[in-house]
Amino acid sequence: MRSLQFLEGLKRSSTDSGVESAKLPLDIIISGAGLGGLATAIALARRGHSVTVFEQVQKLGEVGAGIQVPSNSSRLLLKWGLGPFLGDRVVEPSCINFRRWQSGDVIGYTRLVPEFRENFNAPYYVVHRAHFLDALHKLALKLGVKVRVGSKVKDYNPRTPSLSLEDGTTHTADLVIAADGVKSAARALVLGDHDRPPKMTGFAAYRATVDVDRMRADPDLSWLVEKPGINLWIGDMRHVMTYTIAAGKSFNMVLSHPEDSDPSTWEQETAVNDMQQQFSGWDPRLRKIIGMIDSTLKWPLLSGQPLERWVDPSGKFLILGDAAHAMVPYMSQGK
Repeated sequence: MRSLQFLEGLKRSSTDSGVESAKLPLDIIISGAGLGGLATAIALARRGHSVTVFEQVQKLGEVGAGIQVPSNSSRLLLKWGLGPFLGDRVVEPSCINFRRWQSGDVIGYTRLVPEFRENFNAPYYVVHRAHFLDALHKLALKLGVKVRVGSKVKDYNPRTPSLSLEDGTTHTADLVIAADGVKSAARALVLGDHDRPPKMTGFAAYRATVDVDRMRADPDLSWLVEKPGINLWIGDMRHVMTYTIAAGKSFNMVLSHPEDSDPSTWEQETAVNDMQQQFSGWDPRLRKIIGMIDSTLKWPLLSGQPLERWVDPSGKFLILGDAAHAMVPYMSQGK
């Protein structure tokens, strides 16, 4: 009964479009215009705060390919008004098929449509990271957020609070939020001698995409792209997650495998061949798709360690996102 009441509460809250303005509007600075930084900027701007985001790159763009957006996330994003900015670039998969590594036989099944909309009042999406970031950026600008690219942070002062850029300028606010990723410079300032950086998990992942038209032209593979769906091949210490993104034009693949070596020794030039060797003997149809991959990037999988705090003792400086709680992609809640 409590579960049903909770779900009913979610349905009511997801349709409530009213936004209560903050009683005390603040001037807030965010370091990092990634998914976490821009989402935070949007949430704060909707409450009437003045938000400026500083980002070191000259042009916004996400490295990688697909990302899953479960109902607990999409409910908020759609409530914020992100839907029109995502447009038809998102894909709503009908189900998740869990497949045996050798044969591809289905060993588990989760239906997403219509169950997730009915039970959680929000869809389960998959989308290209770059399209997701672009949508967040456009919504942030619409809400009055100032996004300054080409602005690399050199240092933070948690007490002021402020941040200094490499161009020599210093910017002060009522609150500074650092969404500066797994290699966060802000985390050590918040935690002092108790800093605990993300650690290697013993796994790495190859990320790649395949042109859907190539798969559609192959009788052995065309069934995989007939309708949107998530297909996950599972084996011993390895798995391959797949789904279509970019309005169904690209087939996204994440291939996880054990890896204990130092990432600095990895050679991206041999990554495609190394990837093929990692999944030798798997489902022939999956191997055929892997054979269509022209290029790939190999990423170490890191996991955040429990931190003593995310907020500086001053109460004016904090970390969020991967800087505070980096997650492996299996969580479907982060990178």
